[in-house]
Amino acid sequence: MMSLKKWLETLLSNRNMQILILIVLLGAFLRLYQLGTESIWWDEAWTIYAVSQPFASMLSIVARDVHPPLYFVILYPVVHLFGTSEAVMRLPAAIFGIMTIPLIYVVGTYFFSQREGLISAFLLSISVHHIYYSQEARMYTLVVLLSLLSVYFFYRAYKEDSVHMWVGFIVFSTLSIYTHYFAGLLILSIVLFIVANSLINKADKKITFHTIISVISILVFAVPIYSLFIQQAPEKLGLLSMGTQPLYVIPNVLASFSQWIIGLDLSILSVFVFLGFFLFGLLLSTKDDRAKTLFLCLWFFIPIIASLYISTLIAFAPRHLAILLPAYLILTSRGITAFSEIGRNYHMQILMGAFAILLLVGVSIAPLYVYYTTPQEYDWREAAEYLDNATHSGDLIVLVPPHSKLPLRYYFDEGNNKVRIVNVNVSALNVTFPDLDFHNITNRDVINRLNTSGIKLDTSNYSWKNLSDIKLEPSHLSGYCGKGNKTYFVVLSMELLPFDTDWEIYYWFMNHTEIKSTINLGSYKRMIILELKNECNGN
Repeated sequence: MMSLKKWLETLLSNRNMQILILIVLLGAFLRLYQLGTESIWWDEAWTIYAVSQPFASMLSIVARDVHPPLYFVILYPVVHLFGTSEAVMRLPAAIFGIMTIPLIYVVGTYFFSQREGLISAFLLSISVHHIYYSQEARMYTLVVLLSLLSVYFFYRAYKEDSVHMWVGFIVFSTLSIYTHYFAGLLILSIVLFIVANSLINKADKKITFHTIISVISILVFAVPIYSLFIQQAPEKLGLLSMGTQPLYVIPNVLASFSQWIIGLDLSILSVFVFLGFFLFGLLLSTKDDRAKTLFLCLWFFIPIIASLYISTLIAFAPRHLAILLPAYLILTSRGITAFSEIGRNYHMQILMGAFAILLLVGVSIAPLYVYYTTPQEYDWREAAEYLDNATHSGDLIVLVPPHSKLPLRYYFDEGNNKVRIVNVNVSALNVTFPDLDFHNITNRDVINRLNTSGIKLDTSNYSWKNLSDIKLEPSHLSGYCGKGNKTYFVVLSMELLPFDTDWEIYYWFMNHTEIKSTINLGSYKRMIILELKNECNGN
């Protein structure tokens, strides 16, 4: 029997293993670099809030969340052992992201060859989409890792009919579903693959039976978590405005997987380059690869098609389909090798393959640079620093939108500053704008309306002057409530601007019954309505 030392020496002497190690090191560096630099955003703040509670309380809180509990259970001991700094909170996601790089090599090699395995691992290592979620204290890199393991064990079980592989498929599929509900869509892809492949090729009844038993086992294990989701569903309905509209699901997913960075003009070039090689991988498969290509196609497209319907019911974002990224990159790597094989001889194939890889690297440099040099989320540290200087003891800080409280509290201590932070949920204030045309209205019109409603506003104030020249769109309105001569009005800045005195506007809601019923205004020296931009995902 070969000793461990001898096995390692043999492994490390392999050129492909040497290349893979370099790729993993590159991916690890990109995921650990500036891990704690970016300010946390709302979802991360909620994660920190949940896992900081006692274990039983955390489970109760997570049971009311839109995501299953496995990631929070894994993160819980990390937080209670090492604290809640940004880097510590994000480290598990980074580790899961790094682990996925050698795994996609294994899967890519199993489906096609070591070339596709190495290329797909390299593409994943420099993927801005994957790096972004590897540096976020959320569950997306974990569900990608578990889903990729589920695929690997399924396809091996389907080809080899091994008990160990079937068990692995059941275990990792169940764990992936307990990490993110959308992982269940991969099971749908697998079922459709069994049906399609049975129609195309003569099916092995024994393997088909084992597949059915495995899928049923997964569904049985998933019943508790999907029962919880069904109970939560009424609370999720009506959140469509927070997510991606059905028409944009497919382009948004393709763009996010193709090094797209919002605000970067060169990103459109990267999308076309990645998409071109992806289509090569789909269309130029060999006869021996058709079953594998069919599986990869179903793995990638069935969840997207299902999401066209899902996005009409609940809040949806491209990150919810993170489980599709490995399929996209494996097919893209297959497209690169198919492109290189157009060459007439070995040397020409090498040159064409090198050109394709250099082209993908070239279009990835700008997105990577922008990612590491541009804030991807709202800078809550800066907001806290501003409040440290701007507030006095006895102030009341009212945050709009209401989900701003958790991330701000992570950096701003109410107790030390002797102030109170509260949320105003303007969506609960009978928000209407019955007699104003959204597309033909300016802030000056709104200011005039407020003045005629009995609310005194100083239009000579620089902040109001600044706002009055901006065209008001529906997305700029946080809320408007009119009851007789009692009016409540907030405008959200849509630009990523540093906090300064121009964007600190003081409102006194002494005539607003909803505010008075929840807050004793007389007990505070000042009420500060802090105007914040809408938080958006930068990737």
